[in-house]
Amino acid sequence: MAKIIKNLSTQALAKGNLNKLKHVKCIESIQFSHFNPVSPQRAMQGDLFYLAVRTLENPNQEHVITCSVNGFYKNDSTEKGVFSPSPTTRGNPCFSYNLVGTLH
Repeated sequence: MAKIIKNLSTQALAKGNLNKLKHVKCIESIQFSHFNPVSPQRAMQGDLFYLAVRTLENPNQEHVITCSVNGFYKNDSTEKGVFSPSPTTRGNPCFSYNLVGTLH
């Protein structure tokens, strides 16, 4: 089993094969949120910036992501201008050390 996994990873990482990988689009858009720049109070709490993300699953809904020194998480801010940078209470805040993990 280990030999099969090693062969798969070696083949996938070969220089010529990287261009052959199929990419799956799952994000409609990622941009800086209009809640930027971070206020001094939020910067003291570790916030770096905020992202507005729209997924292909629901492109009409904007997810605002807080990017902090401790990682990324979905917050309760809304596209209608209500700023709430704390982790969401309406669902899973999706804490992660990387943006991909949060969006997953």
